[in-house]
Amino acid sequence: PSRLTELNRYDLVILHDRDPASLTPARESIQSYLNDRGGALWVLMGERFARSTPQEWFNALLPFAPTGVSQFRYAEFHGEPVEGALYHPVVRLADDQTGIREVWSKMPPFASVVDCDRVSPRATILAQLVGGGGSTPAIGTIRHGPGKVLAFATLPFWPWSFVTQGFGEDNSAYGKIIDGSISWLTVRDDVEPIRIVPDKRVFTRGESAGFTGSAYDPGFRPLPSVNGRVSLTDSAGRTQELDFRPTGEGVYRVEFAALS
Repeated sequence: PSRLTELNRYDLVILHDRDPASLTPARESIQSYLNDRGGALWVLMGERFARSTPQEWFNALLPFAPTGVSQFRYAEFHGEPVEGALYHPVVRLADDQTGIREVWSKMPPFASVVDCDRVSPRATILAQLVGGGGSTPAIGTIRHGPGKVLAFATLPFWPWSFVTQGFGEDNSAYGKIIDGSISWLTVRDDVEPIRIVPDKRVFTRGESAGFTGSAYDPGFRPLPSVNGRVSLTDSAGRTQELDFRPTGEGVYRVEFAALS
């Protein structure tokens, strides 16, 4: 849309391998859409994105970006979720940590990658490349006020459904990563200034129970040095308590090991 009022009608805008220079006329509208309206961008990077002249204003919106031109490769890379992000809706392809890692390890490889050597200190990296990609970020998120940006540096994802189905295997992982991405990008209840969220609604006996906390001021700027605690009480009245530990700007984490 050429006008901000029209852009603000959308909860989510998906940019598939766009040349960032072509978006420059809408620069102010996109920035306002994120910071004021609380909209969401899903940026899928490909060859057209990588071959274009870097646009600093657009790169500043991304969790990671290439510093130069032509940082693009056709090669086979496997992705793996970052340990601290296993339960994020975008990469959570199974119900438990072991299952999530296993599903990711069995997925067909990506065919291309944009080498993003500049990572924002405010970014959350959800998945990285292995098997020749080193620690190259593959999937990441970043917030701009109440707005969200999700970036994929790898393509394509369609083999996750097409190839697995062709071999008679379960192709549900494709639907889960698409649905999880859209759900996380469009949900609005996770931008409350103070929020504590469990990894799951129901935990199985013996597994660890993790909680993620976030603390932001009314302008959605992360609050440093926030103290918090999670207290768990069982049916017999016995209580366990753990303090949150910081994992990033405005984000805190606590995990209870193997609860009986």
